[in-house]
Amino acid sequence: MATKEQQRVALACRLLGESKVLEAEARKREAEAKAIIDELIPPDEKGVLESRTYGRIKKTFQERLGIDPSSEDPLRAILGDRFSDFVTRTVALTPTDRMKNLLPDADDPTAQAVRPHVELKVSPSVRFAPAPGMVFLPTLGQVRTEEPAGAPA
Repeated sequence: MATKEQQRVALACRLLGESKVLEAEARKREAEAKAIIDELIPPDEKGVLESRTYGRIKKTFQERLGIDPSSEDPLRAILGDRFSDFVTRTVALTPTDRMKNLLPDADDPTAQAVRPHVELKVSPSVRFAPAPGMVFLPTLGQVRTEEPAGAPA
């Protein structure tokens, strides 16, 4: 008989395995739905598709503007004193591998001086590999592919 800990490990493995199958199935179904939407609403148009039985799909567009850093000087020349009205500048500092290797060195005075200026964030990561031959959720059930009889579209 399995111990309580072995049962909990088995449960965690089963749940993670099932979640991976569900994620993959969800991605597959989402891709299928997007293909249908692309058939029904032209790629460059907004639109709404609605089924009283299943719900509503609203297609919109999200715009993102970006400025290539090499364009800063030409934009400054064009906009002059109004540059800051149109553009904000942000800088991100990212530690290199050399910095990551330097920080733990307790004997290095540079590491001691640098440490208060660098933030270390640690978050857990969980990875799961199913046992060989293990199959999770072999059938997810059937999903209706057409409106039920008598239901208005």
